[in-house]
Amino acid sequence: MVALAVLGLGQVLASNAYLQSALHWIGAAYLLFLAYKIAVMQTVESEKPINQPVTFLQAFFFQMANPKNWVAVVALSGLVVVEQRFEQLLIIMLVFLFAALCSTSLWVLGGSMMSKLLREASHRSMMNKMMAVLLIGSLAPVYF
Repeated sequence: MVALAVLGLGQVLASNAYLQSALHWIGAAYLLFLAYKIAVMQTVESEKPINQPVTFLQAFFFQMANPKNWVAVVALSGLVVVEQRFEQLLIIMLVFLFAALCSTSLWVLGGSMMSKLLREASHRSMMNKMMAVLLIGSLAPVYF
């Protein structure tokens, strides 16, 4: 995903400041929408456990369809328009991979630690609201 965006979309974004600005505002609006949906989400008790975990390919295709990833990659690709693209592309891909591994590991660790705390609906609701606030807060570095 990063390679495709940097190789093609970086040129388009670099040449059109209005498109870059539109992408930032659309991305921010989408994150605000997600924060709202998370904050008002109703928690549901599941009676039957999940029998099969998500496979690697299912997770891969899920991430390929994730609009947040595309917004981040396309926004970043507009910054990478220089002569030596391969080296920059490799560095960006490695940074994205490292960040993904770190954040995924933290989410898995945090999820396993909090699973006991989130068994009650009131705790899950409070967690959803806190996550929504953090999602909104993640926009601050982009606009300030």
